[in-house]
Amino acid sequence: MPASRGKALLVLMLVAAALVALMGGFGPARTLDKLPWYTATEGLNLLSDLGPEGRLRYLRNECLDLGFLFVYSVFAFIATGWIWEGRLSAQGVRRGQYLSLLPGLVDLTETSLVISALRGYPSGLPAKITWLCLATPAKWLAAAVLVASALGGTALNYLGPKPR
Repeated sequence: MPASRGKALLVLMLVAAALVALMGGFGPARTLDKLPWYTATEGLNLLSDLGPEGRLRYLRNECLDLGFLFVYSVFAFIATGWIWEGRLSAQGVRRGQYLSLLPGLVDLTETSLVISALRGYPSGLPAKITWLCLATPAKWLAAAVLVASALGGTALNYLGPKPR
């Protein structure tokens, strides 16, 4: 791996860690984003139970989450290229890199819906919560596929036959 790519990945990891620490300090303990799935009723109850101050903290947290999802998406794009380079054709690596952006795109959808729900609370909430009930597990599924691909590619690089 070129030194510049390694440095970029290290910087992105540090920025991501800082954003996670900030989100832990700003956000409420329980949020829709942290749950693997929930029903519309559970989502509505969670937002209601937060109260006005909790919803404001959650909104601030989601603004930081926009930065976090950008950072981890760039990290995934660079890391995917590094992991699969030499194992796949250049076109295959590029396709893998574009697919690695899928969790971030789904997370962006989820975060945008949460921000919209919090800013307009309680207006239009049932429809937004319905979409959030789909976006949240889709985000976790996309992230799981990305992690499995990264682990598989890394294992192949260390344990598998060497590429020609």
